[in-house]
Amino acid sequence: MDCEYDEINFDQMARCIGAIAHPLRLKIITAIRNQELNVNELVATVGSSQSNISQHLGILREKEILHSKRRANKVYYRLGRCGVEELLLLTNDIFAGQQNRGQQRQPA
Repeated sequence: MDCEYDEINFDQMARCIGAIAHPLRLKIITAIRNQELNVNELVATVGSSQSNISQHLGILREKEILHSKRRANKVYYRLGRCGVEELLLLTNDIFAGQQNRGQQRQPA
C-alpha cells in the first residue's frame, strides 16, 4: 500500500503520539472522549491523585490534544485535536485483534 506523507507533519505526529503514550493520559482521553470533565470528575473516573492528573492534563493541553474551558471556579476539559479518538480506536482494534489471535493459537 502506497501512502504519501507530508514531511513537515512527522514532527507534529511524533509529538502528538508521544503525548498520548502514557497509560494515565490514555485513560484521561478515553474518559473525556464523549463529555467534558473537570479535574475532580477525572480523579473519580480514572482513579489517580488530583496533582498527578493535573500534571498530565497540562501535557495534553500543551500538545493541543485537549482544550479547556473555565466555568465558574472549575476548568472543564474536552478533546481538542481531531483524529485522536480515531487513533485510539484503531490502536485498540489492533491490540484486541492481536489478543484474539493469541487466544485462538492456544491449545484447548
